Amino acid sequence: MSVTKVLAAATVAGFNNDQVTQFVTGLLDGLVADNDFDKIKPCLGDAEGIDVLLTEAVVDFQKKDIMDIIKGVSVVGKIISTVDVDLQDCKGMQPDIKRIEVWSAIFKDPVALFKKAFSNTLMNIGKIHTDIGDIITDAGTAQLHDMGEKIADILVLQLGPIPKIEDVDTYTYKGTCRSSHGDENSCNADAACSWCKSAAVASSCNELADARALPAAVFQCSKLSAYEFLA
Repeated sequence: MSVTKVLAAATVAGFNNDQVTQFVTGLLDGLVADNDFDKIKPCLGDAEGIDVLLTEAVVDFQKKDIMDIIKGVSVVGKIISTVDVDLQDCKGMQPDIKRIEVWSAIFKDPVALFKKAFSNTLMNIGKIHTDIGDIITDAGTAQLHDMGEKIADILVLQLGPIPKIEDVDTYTYKGTCRSSHGDENSCNADAACSWCKSAAVASSCNELADARALPAAVFQCSKLSAYEFLA
């Protein structure tokens, strides 16, 4: 049976609440390392809605072309919005939900989302295709936690890492390094920024966290050794 048929059947039958919770737990585990199933389960109020969106996203991912991958990520953005609302009052989760909330603000800016997702998909297409292969396998075997982790990995590859709790107040998906610094010297003079060179694309100034996520085989970024030591 094809992946599409497996997923269609799953939608008709419906994942049960525990399976949806397993997916959300895997997603949060991959994004912010929060994997407390028993804490998350009572807070999810729209398991049926997440089920339908998840099926739509995976069907998009399994096509493996760039536009459908980006479409799948956009659908996952809707899941994150639902999860954010459901988990707002979940005991002990507010800090992590705040981190996800500021990071996922890019989903409300479709132009910025497309630009960032498109360029990062091109740079990370091999890793993303590997994740999609695992997602297809997880879909057929109902390994929802693993699927959540792999989808989280695609999100981070496309949109960058979730900010640390101490960086939430200053984080913006637009970044400040690229807009503030157009040359190597001024970029490197800013402690929060790293100048990244590549033969594939024009050199640019990036947030340190974003620079760390770029593939080392394609980019040479300043300050990363010191940043890794301090992180």
